Amino acid sequence: MSTVPTSIKVLSILGIVYAAMVLLGVPCGVFLNLHPLTPSPLTDDLLKRPWYVPYTLVTSAINFLMGVLLLAASIGSMKLRKKARVAMLVYAWAAIVQMIVGSLFTGLVLLPIMESAGATPGVPGGMVMIIGIVSLVGGIIFASAISGVLIYFFTRKANVDAFNGIFPEAPTNFPVEYPDQPLPPDPTPPA
Repeated sequence: MSTVPTSIKVLSILGIVYAAMVLLGVPCGVFLNLHPLTPSPLTDDLLKRPWYVPYTLVTSAINFLMGVLLLAASIGSMKLRKKARVAMLVYAWAAIVQMIVGSLFTGLVLLPIMESAGATPGVPGGMVMIIGIVSLVGGIIFASAISGVLIYFFTRKANVDAFNGIFPEAPTNFPVEYPDQPLPPDPTPPA
């Protein structure tokens, strides 16, 4: 019996869906970062800085490659490939590192720029900074949760055994006989 454990199957399906969203969203994000649809003092300020376009392209390329890794690892995990389990763990740890570096950069560089850029049309003063902080904290929680769940389930003994081809024996559904014990008497009287 070589069935994929339920936790691996669920995480693999979610990984495929999330990777597809990343792979479709990254090109759209690059386009919208470099060609905003509406005028914004913040976007104008960022686009004037010489490091912003290379930063956007490099981080987007990293995100795209992470999406490819997650997609390949998720598909391989559905087939219980040993390399797919390792790839899923590499993705989880790389996502943690990416989250830490991205959060530091956002907190130390982008949030001060957001504050100094002034109010965005239609957004009260100070709200841009609050939205930035809430987004930063939400991103940290989301990335930590995804990585933590992947690390937990892909290192559990039963799941590691499944990737190594070791499966628990199937339970039996037939009654167990006890030869040393007599059968109970028949409660119906003979006719």
